[in-house]
Amino acid sequence: MSNYKLTEDLKIINTIILPKNGVISFDDDDTIKVSTEYGPMTFTKDSLKDKIEVINELEVNIIILDEADEDTIKNYRLQLDVKTTPRKAKEIENYLRKTLQDML
Repeated sequence: MSNYKLTEDLKIINTIILPKNGVISFDDDDTIKVSTEYGPMTFTKDSLKDKIEVINELEVNIIILDEADEDTIKNYRLQLDVKTTPRKAKEIENYLRKTLQDML
């Protein structure tokens, strides 16, 4: 499930119910329920499409190696999960292949 950031305040009758840069996520039905002073309100992803942008999250795990293992050459598997179009995925793959060849 992706997280989204509001690009502007979400207001109802001049009252801010969700602030700009607030992070939200939608449920399985692509809706978000918000409690307001006017009562509970439900918004769909489609109704907020002009007010939200996807937050690209990157998870990085770092493991500290012993100095003895630092120069040991072994096989490693590097995996990257991204949400993008097939064309952009191919661009990323080509960039990584070129960059890794230069490094290795």
